[in-house]
Amino acid sequence: MISHPIAFPRYRKRRAFSRAVLRFLLPRLSKIELYGLEHLPSEGPIILAGNHSGMLEVLLLIAYAPRHLELIGAGDIPMDPRYVAFSHLYEYIPINRGNTDSAALRAAVGVLEQGGVLGIFPEGGIWEMERSKAQKGVSWIAGMAQVPVIPVGFGGLGGAWNKLIRFGFPRLTITFGEPIAAPDLSDRKNRKTILQDHAEEVMDGIQECIPEDLRITFVHPEYQHFDLSIHRGDEEVSDRIPHRDQLARFFFRPILLDALRRNLRRKVGALEKLHRTHKGQVLADAVGEILDYLEVNPAFFTYRFGNDEGHRIADAFREMRKLFAESPAEQFGIKAEKRYRFPGDSEERLEKIPAEKPR
Repeated sequence: MISHPIAFPRYRKRRAFSRAVLRFLLPRLSKIELYGLEHLPSEGPIILAGNHSGMLEVLLLIAYAPRHLELIGAGDIPMDPRYVAFSHLYEYIPINRGNTDSAALRAAVGVLEQGGVLGIFPEGGIWEMERSKAQKGVSWIAGMAQVPVIPVGFGGLGGAWNKLIRFGFPRLTITFGEPIAAPDLSDRKNRKTILQDHAEEVMDGIQECIPEDLRITFVHPEYQHFDLSIHRGDEEVSDRIPHRDQLARFFFRPILLDALRRNLRRKVGALEKLHRTHKGQVLADAVGEILDYLEVNPAFFTYRFGNDEGHRIADAFREMRKLFAESPAEQFGIKAEKRYRFPGDSEERLEKIPAEKPR
Protein backbone atom coordinates (compact mmCIF):
# COMPACT_ATOMS: atom_id res chain seq x y z
CA MET A 1 0.00 0.00 0.00
CA ILE A 2 1.29 3.46 -0.93
CA SER A 3 1.70 5.78 2.07
CA HIS A 4 0.58 9.39 1.59
CA PRO A 5 1.32 12.41 3.83
CA ILE A 6 -2.44 12.98 4.16
CA ALA A 7 -5.00 10.18 4.24
CA PHE A 8 -7.84 11.52 2.09
CA PRO A 9 -10.56 12.26 3.00
CA ARG A 10 -9.98 13.61 6.48
CA TYR A 11 -12.04 15.49 9.08
CA ARG A 12 -15.22 14.16 7.50
CA LYS A 13 -17.66 15.26 10.22
CA ARG A 14 -16.39 18.81 10.75
CA ARG A 15 -16.05 19.45 7.05
CA ALA A 16 -19.53 18.11 6.38
CA PHE A 17 -20.81 20.40 9.14
CA SER A 18 -18.96 23.41 7.67
CA ARG A 19 -20.32 22.68 4.21
CA ALA A 20 -23.88 22.28 5.48
CA VAL A 21 -23.78 25.54 7.44
CA LEU A 22 -22.40 27.46 4.45
CA ARG A 23 -24.93 25.96 2.07
CA PHE A 24 -27.68 27.04 4.45
CA LEU A 25 -26.42 30.59 5.11
CA LEU A 26 -24.94 31.77 1.82
CA PRO A 27 -28.15 31.53 -0.29
CA ARG A 28 -30.00 33.40 2.46
CA LEU A 29 -27.50 36.26 2.52
CA SER A 30 -26.76 36.59 -1.20
CA LYS A 31 -28.02 35.83 -4.67
CA ILE A 32 -25.92 32.89 -5.83
CA GLU A 33 -25.83 31.76 -9.46
CA LEU A 34 -24.11 28.48 -10.39
CA TYR A 35 -22.92 27.71 -13.92
CA GLY A 36 -20.92 24.99 -15.62
CA LEU A 37 -21.86 22.17 -13.26
CA GLU A 38 -21.72 19.80 -16.24
CA HIS A 39 -17.94 20.22 -16.26
CA LEU A 40 -17.60 18.57 -12.85
CA PRO A 41 -16.93 14.83 -13.01
CA SER A 42 -18.91 12.63 -10.64
CA GLU A 43 -15.77 10.79 -9.57
CA GLY A 44 -12.01 10.83 -9.92
CA PRO A 45 -9.40 13.42 -8.92
CA ILE A 46 -9.67 17.04 -10.01
CA ILE A 47 -8.10 20.38 -9.16
CA LEU A 48 -10.43 23.36 -8.71
CA ALA A 49 -8.51 26.59 -9.33
CA GLY A 50 -10.24 29.90 -8.58
CA ASN A 51 -9.61 33.64 -8.40
CA HIS A 52 -8.84 35.04 -4.98
CA SER A 53 -9.48 38.42 -3.39
CA GLY A 54 -10.55 37.46 0.12
CA MET A 55 -12.14 34.88 2.38
CA LEU A 56 -15.51 34.84 0.66
CA GLU A 57 -14.47 32.76 -2.35
CA VAL A 58 -12.86 30.22 -0.01
CA LEU A 59 -16.23 29.78 1.69
CA LEU A 60 -18.00 29.57 -1.67
CA LEU A 61 -15.60 26.87 -2.88
CA ILE A 62 -16.09 24.84 0.29
CA ALA A 63 -19.85 25.14 -0.03
CA TYR A 64 -20.22 24.33 -3.72
CA ALA A 65 -17.31 22.04 -4.58
CA PRO A 66 -18.72 18.80 -6.01
CA ARG A 67 -17.38 16.51 -3.30
CA HIS A 68 -15.25 16.44 -0.17
CA LEU A 69 -12.69 19.22 -0.68
CA GLU A 70 -9.07 19.52 0.42
CA LEU A 71 -7.72 23.07 0.31
CA ILE A 72 -4.17 24.32 -0.04
CA GLY A 73 -3.48 27.73 1.49
CA ALA A 74 -1.00 30.15 3.01
CA GLY A 75 1.37 28.71 5.56
CA ASP A 76 4.14 31.31 5.55
CA ILE A 77 2.29 33.78 7.76
CA PRO A 78 -0.24 33.16 10.56
CA MET A 79 -3.90 33.11 9.66
CA ASP A 80 -5.85 36.35 10.03
CA PRO A 81 -7.22 36.24 13.60
CA ARG A 82 -10.72 36.89 12.26
CA TYR A 83 -10.70 33.54 10.46
CA VAL A 84 -8.63 31.38 12.80
CA ALA A 85 -11.60 29.57 14.35
CA PHE A 86 -13.05 28.52 11.01
CA SER A 87 -9.67 27.53 9.57
CA HIS A 88 -9.03 25.31 12.58
CA LEU A 89 -12.46 23.77 12.16
CA TYR A 90 -12.00 22.97 8.47
CA GLU A 91 -8.17 22.68 8.26
CA TYR A 92 -6.13 22.92 5.04
CA ILE A 93 -2.70 22.09 3.65
CA PRO A 94 -0.42 25.03 4.59
CA ILE A 95 2.25 25.93 2.06
CA ASN A 96 5.25 28.18 2.66
CA ARG A 97 4.79 30.56 -0.26
CA GLY A 98 7.91 32.01 -1.81
CA ASN A 99 9.96 29.00 -0.80
CA THR A 100 10.14 25.47 -2.14
CA ASP A 101 7.75 23.69 0.20
CA SER A 102 8.18 20.14 -1.08
CA ALA A 103 6.26 18.64 1.85
CA ALA A 104 3.10 20.63 1.06
CA LEU A 105 3.39 19.90 -2.66
CA ARG A 106 3.80 16.18 -2.02
CA ALA A 107 0.76 16.27 0.29
CA ALA A 108 -1.32 17.93 -2.45
CA VAL A 109 -0.23 15.39 -5.06
CA GLY A 110 -1.01 12.61 -2.58
CA VAL A 111 -4.58 13.86 -2.17
CA LEU A 112 -5.07 13.60 -5.93
CA GLU A 113 -3.46 10.18 -6.11
CA GLN A 114 -6.17 9.05 -3.69
CA GLY A 115 -8.88 10.38 -6.00
CA GLY A 116 -9.45 13.58 -4.06
CA VAL A 117 -10.63 17.07 -4.98
CA LEU A 118 -8.04 19.79 -4.39
CA GLY A 119 -8.93 23.48 -4.16
CA ILE A 120 -6.24 26.05 -4.92
CA PHE A 121 -5.98 29.75 -5.77
CA PRO A 122 -3.23 30.14 -8.41
CA GLU A 123 -2.70 33.86 -7.82
CA GLY A 124 -1.06 32.83 -4.57
CA GLY A 125 -2.55 35.58 -2.41
CA ILE A 126 -4.86 38.59 -2.15
CA TRP A 127 -2.37 41.45 -2.20
CA GLU A 128 -3.09 42.48 -5.81
CA MET A 129 -6.32 44.32 -6.54
CA GLU A 130 -6.16 43.23 -10.19
CA ARG A 131 -5.21 39.94 -11.80
CA SER A 132 -1.71 38.99 -10.74
CA LYS A 133 0.79 36.66 -12.35
CA ALA A 134 -0.16 33.02 -11.90
CA GLN A 135 2.00 31.02 -9.55
CA LYS A 136 3.28 27.78 -11.08
CA GLY A 137 2.36 25.56 -8.12
CA VAL A 138 -1.03 24.60 -9.56
CA SER A 139 0.59 23.43 -12.77
CA TRP A 140 3.35 21.50 -10.99
CA ILE A 141 0.77 19.65 -8.89
CA ALA A 142 -1.39 18.93 -11.96
CA GLY A 143 1.62 17.75 -13.94
CA MET A 144 3.00 15.49 -11.23
CA ALA A 145 -0.40 13.91 -10.55
CA GLN A 146 -1.53 14.09 -14.21
CA VAL A 147 -4.88 15.49 -13.15
CA PRO A 148 -6.93 18.11 -15.05
CA VAL A 149 -7.54 21.59 -13.69
CA ILE A 150 -11.06 23.00 -13.69
CA PRO A 151 -11.00 26.81 -13.60
CA VAL A 152 -13.50 28.38 -11.24
CA GLY A 153 -14.55 32.00 -11.67
CA PHE A 154 -16.11 33.82 -8.72
CA GLY A 155 -17.96 36.94 -9.83
CA GLY A 156 -19.31 39.85 -7.83
CA LEU A 157 -16.64 39.80 -5.13
CA GLY A 158 -15.99 43.55 -5.12
CA GLY A 159 -17.49 44.90 -1.89
CA ALA A 160 -19.50 41.68 -1.50
CA TRP A 161 -18.32 40.86 2.01
CA ASN A 162 -19.53 44.18 3.43
CA LYS A 163 -22.84 43.76 1.61
CA LEU A 164 -23.14 40.23 2.93
CA ILE A 165 -22.75 41.12 6.59
CA ARG A 166 -25.11 44.10 6.15
CA PHE A 167 -27.80 41.97 4.46
CA GLY A 168 -27.21 43.73 1.14
CA PHE A 169 -27.74 40.43 -0.76
CA PRO A 170 -24.91 40.77 -3.30
CA ARG A 171 -25.11 38.89 -6.56
CA LEU A 172 -22.41 36.21 -6.57
CA THR A 173 -21.64 33.88 -9.45
CA ILE A 174 -19.68 30.62 -9.42
CA THR A 175 -18.76 29.26 -12.83
CA PHE A 176 -16.93 25.98 -13.39
CA GLY A 177 -15.08 26.04 -16.70
CA GLU A 178 -13.99 23.35 -19.09
CA PRO A 179 -11.17 21.12 -17.79
CA ILE A 180 -7.62 22.07 -18.71
CA ALA A 181 -5.39 19.06 -19.34
CA ALA A 182 -2.39 18.52 -17.07
CA PRO A 183 0.94 19.70 -18.51
CA ASP A 184 3.47 17.20 -19.81
CA LEU A 185 6.55 17.61 -17.61
CA SER A 186 8.70 15.03 -19.34
CA ASP A 187 10.75 17.78 -21.04
CA ARG A 188 12.87 18.75 -18.03
CA LYS A 189 14.92 21.28 -20.01
CA ASN A 190 11.87 23.45 -20.74
CA ARG A 191 9.85 22.59 -17.64
CA LYS A 192 9.86 26.14 -16.23
CA THR A 193 8.37 27.57 -19.43
CA ILE A 194 5.87 24.73 -19.69
CA LEU A 195 4.69 25.33 -16.14
CA GLN A 196 4.34 29.09 -16.57
CA ASP A 197 2.45 28.72 -19.85
CA HIS A 198 0.08 26.23 -18.26
CA ALA A 199 -0.43 28.45 -15.20
CA GLU A 200 -1.33 31.39 -17.44
CA GLU A 201 -3.74 29.15 -19.35
CA VAL A 202 -5.40 28.35 -16.03
CA MET A 203 -5.65 32.07 -15.19
CA ASP A 204 -7.14 32.78 -18.63
CA GLY A 205 -9.69 30.04 -17.99
CA ILE A 206 -10.58 31.55 -14.63
CA GLN A 207 -11.03 34.99 -16.17
CA GLU A 208 -13.32 33.59 -18.85
CA CYS A 209 -15.50 32.11 -16.11
CA ILE A 210 -16.20 35.52 -14.55
CA PRO A 211 -19.16 37.37 -16.11
CA GLU A 212 -17.89 40.48 -17.84
CA ASP A 213 -20.06 42.79 -15.76
CA LEU A 214 -18.60 41.30 -12.57
CA ARG A 215 -14.96 41.14 -13.72
CA ILE A 216 -13.83 44.53 -12.36
CA THR A 217 -11.11 43.26 -10.02
CA PHE A 218 -9.75 40.80 -12.60
CA VAL A 219 -8.88 43.26 -15.35
CA HIS A 220 -5.29 44.48 -15.36
CA PRO A 221 -4.54 48.10 -16.36
CA GLU A 222 -2.74 48.47 -19.67
CA TYR A 223 -0.65 51.23 -18.13
CA GLN A 224 0.45 51.97 -14.55
CA HIS A 225 2.87 54.45 -13.01
CA PHE A 226 3.59 54.81 -9.29
CA ASP A 227 5.40 57.56 -7.41
CA LEU A 228 6.13 58.37 -3.78
CA SER A 229 7.11 61.62 -2.08
CA ILE A 230 8.44 62.30 1.41
CA HIS A 231 8.51 65.68 3.18
CA ARG A 232 10.43 66.60 6.32
CA GLY A 233 8.50 69.60 7.48
CA ASP A 234 8.30 71.80 4.37
CA GLU A 235 11.38 70.24 2.77
CA GLU A 236 10.99 67.52 0.17
CA VAL A 237 13.52 64.75 0.75
CA SER A 238 12.20 62.16 -1.69
CA ASP A 239 15.48 62.00 -3.60
CA ARG A 240 17.06 60.23 -0.64
CA ILE A 241 14.95 57.14 -1.33
CA PRO A 242 15.77 54.81 -4.25
CA HIS A 243 13.14 52.82 -6.14
CA ARG A 244 10.31 55.13 -5.08
CA ASP A 245 8.01 53.76 -7.77
CA GLN A 246 8.25 50.23 -6.38
CA LEU A 247 7.85 51.50 -2.83
CA ALA A 248 4.72 53.41 -3.84
CA ARG A 249 3.30 50.24 -5.31
CA PHE A 250 3.72 48.60 -1.90
CA PHE A 251 1.62 51.33 -0.27
CA PHE A 252 -1.12 50.70 -2.82
CA ARG A 253 -1.34 47.14 -1.51
CA PRO A 254 -2.82 47.96 1.95
CA ILE A 255 -3.53 44.28 2.56
CA LEU A 256 0.22 43.79 3.09
CA LEU A 257 0.46 46.33 5.91
CA ASP A 258 -2.75 44.91 7.31
CA ALA A 259 -1.22 41.41 7.31
CA LEU A 260 1.97 42.67 8.94
CA ARG A 261 -0.05 44.33 11.70
CA ARG A 262 -2.93 41.90 12.14
CA ASN A 263 -1.43 38.50 11.28
CA LEU A 264 2.18 39.09 12.28
CA ARG A 265 1.65 41.52 15.17
CA ARG A 266 4.15 44.00 13.72
CA LYS A 267 3.79 47.60 14.91
CA VAL A 268 3.38 49.27 11.52
CA GLY A 269 0.28 51.34 12.27
CA ALA A 270 1.98 54.67 11.48
CA LEU A 271 2.56 53.54 7.89
CA GLU A 272 -1.17 52.89 7.53
CA LYS A 273 -2.05 56.43 8.70
CA LEU A 274 -0.49 58.57 6.00
CA HIS A 275 -3.29 61.12 6.27
CA ARG A 276 -1.20 62.77 8.99
CA THR A 277 2.47 63.41 9.69
CA HIS A 278 4.55 61.41 12.15
CA LYS A 279 7.79 61.94 13.99
CA GLY A 280 10.84 60.43 12.35
CA GLN A 281 11.41 58.03 15.24
CA VAL A 282 7.87 56.68 15.01
CA LEU A 283 8.25 56.00 11.30
CA ALA A 284 11.77 54.59 11.72
CA ASP A 285 10.41 52.13 14.28
CA ALA A 286 7.54 51.12 12.00
CA VAL A 287 9.87 50.54 9.05
CA GLY A 288 12.21 48.66 11.37
CA GLU A 289 9.38 46.25 12.18
CA ILE A 290 9.14 45.38 8.47
CA LEU A 291 12.88 44.98 8.03
CA ASP A 292 13.12 42.82 11.14
CA TYR A 293 10.45 40.54 9.72
CA LEU A 294 12.39 40.22 6.46
CA GLU A 295 15.16 38.64 8.51
CA VAL A 296 12.66 35.95 9.49
CA ASN A 297 10.98 35.62 6.10
CA PRO A 298 13.21 37.01 3.30
CA ALA A 299 10.67 35.96 0.66
CA PHE A 300 7.86 38.20 1.95
CA PHE A 301 8.44 40.84 -0.75
CA THR A 302 10.06 38.75 -3.48
CA TYR A 303 7.17 36.27 -3.54
CA ARG A 304 4.61 39.02 -3.92
CA PHE A 305 6.43 41.43 -6.24
CA GLY A 306 9.01 39.27 -8.00
CA ASN A 307 12.66 38.82 -7.14
CA ASP A 308 14.06 42.08 -8.51
CA GLU A 309 11.25 44.37 -7.40
CA GLY A 310 11.01 42.69 -4.01
CA HIS A 311 14.70 43.37 -3.30
CA ARG A 312 14.31 46.98 -4.47
CA ILE A 313 11.41 47.55 -2.08
CA ALA A 314 13.50 46.16 0.79
CA ASP A 315 16.40 48.45 -0.19
CA ALA A 316 14.05 51.43 -0.32
CA PHE A 317 12.78 50.67 3.18
CA ARG A 318 16.35 50.46 4.48
CA GLU A 319 17.13 53.93 3.14
CA MET A 320 13.82 55.21 4.45
CA ARG A 321 14.65 54.01 7.95
CA LYS A 322 18.02 55.82 7.78
CA LEU A 323 16.30 59.03 6.69
CA PHE A 324 13.75 58.94 9.50
CA ALA A 325 16.34 57.98 12.13
CA GLU A 326 18.49 61.01 11.22
CA SER A 327 15.70 63.37 12.33
CA PRO A 328 13.80 61.47 15.02
CA ALA A 329 11.99 64.52 16.43
CA GLU A 330 10.95 66.11 13.13
CA GLN A 331 7.63 65.55 11.42
CA PHE A 332 7.53 63.57 8.15
CA GLY A 333 4.77 63.21 5.62
CA ILE A 334 4.50 60.39 3.08
CA LYS A 335 2.37 60.51 -0.04
CA ALA A 336 1.94 58.03 -2.87
CA GLU A 337 0.13 58.24 -6.16
CA LYS A 338 -0.86 55.84 -8.89
CA ARG A 339 -1.66 56.80 -12.47
CA TYR A 340 -3.22 54.11 -14.63
CA ARG A 341 -5.48 53.38 -17.54
CA PHE A 342 -7.67 50.37 -18.21
CA PRO A 343 -8.31 49.09 -21.73
CA GLY A 344 -11.01 51.27 -23.24
CA ASP A 345 -10.33 54.27 -20.98
CA SER A 346 -10.07 57.58 -22.81
CA GLU A 347 -8.29 59.32 -19.93
CA GLU A 348 -5.75 58.43 -17.31
CA ARG A 349 -7.01 57.68 -13.80
CA LEU A 350 -5.33 58.97 -10.65
CA GLU A 351 -5.40 57.61 -7.09
CA LYS A 352 -3.62 59.16 -4.14
CA ILE A 353 -2.56 58.04 -0.67
CA PRO A 354 -3.77 59.66 1.46
CA ALA A 355 -6.92 60.09 -0.58
CA GLU A 356 -7.99 63.64 -1.27
CA LYS A 357 -11.11 64.75 0.56
CA PRO A 358 -14.01 65.59 -1.75
CA ARG A 359 -14.63 69.31 -2.05
